[in-house]
Amino acid sequence: MAGVTDRVENHFRLFNDAVRSRDWTAFLATFSPDAVMRFNGVPAGPYLGSKQIAQAYAENPPSDTMTSGWNTLRIGGAIDDDELLEAVDASYAAVVSKLPRKDRPAPA
Repeated sequence: MAGVTDRVENHFRLFNDAVRSRDWTAFLATFSPDAVMRFNGVPAGPYLGSKQIAQAYAENPPSDTMTSGWNTLRIGGAIDDDELLEAVDASYAAVVSKLPRKDRPAPA
């Protein structure tokens, strides 16, 4: 199994590739059938299961890419892999929530 750093980098790469190409196939393939996607402070979701997540991306695909460097999280410490990936998504949601309403992605 890949380490958490590799998983986060792969998550970023697949997401950013999907934003640029508008093809979400490879990114969505990483979600398990029982995955849950939640956003804090954003009027969207939660999306329960990979089918709902895929539908949300099909109906309202993001147009901005993810970048790193907003937070420092220690890998191999007290934060497990799933929590780290959740923190990445929460960071994205926090930035979106601060955008002017006219620039935010439409809620699903």
